[in-house]
Amino acid sequence: MHAPGLVRWLLALGTAVTSMAVGAAADTARTTAALRPPVHVAVAANFAVPFAELAARFTAATGQRTTASTGSTAQLAAQIRNGAPFAVYLAADTLQPRALERDGFAVRGTRFVYAIGKLVLWSADPQRIGPDGRAALAAAGVRHL
Repeated sequence: MHAPGLVRWLLALGTAVTSMAVGAAADTARTTAALRPPVHVAVAANFAVPFAELAARFTAATGQRTTASTGSTAQLAAQIRNGAPFAVYLAADTLQPRALERDGFAVRGTRFVYAIGKLVLWSADPQRIGPDGRAALAAAGVRHL
């Protein structure tokens, strides 16, 4: 399976629940997939938990197994540069994948943003933050986050 297709399929599983009829042909395809070696995936540590759920759903639906290696985006990029056999690279930024593509360590034209994070200021005590997070951060009693 082409790596970007795998990632798109995994992400689609995470955002939509689908149902399908499973016949003899699908069972045969799953059995064949189960005999293939696992797809090796490099996963940024901050995406390890969501990836584990997506990978389990992917394997349940297709029979194709995955093996994840987690670490920092830069560590995983260094492993790729040194020959690590990853079919998919789920990075926490766009810089490392862009550099890998530029330097010939990734298939050109297959790179895409799969998620966009959002920084949130949160407290178990709703009075601590209030409607303006900037004011809460500037308060005299705040020493660290």
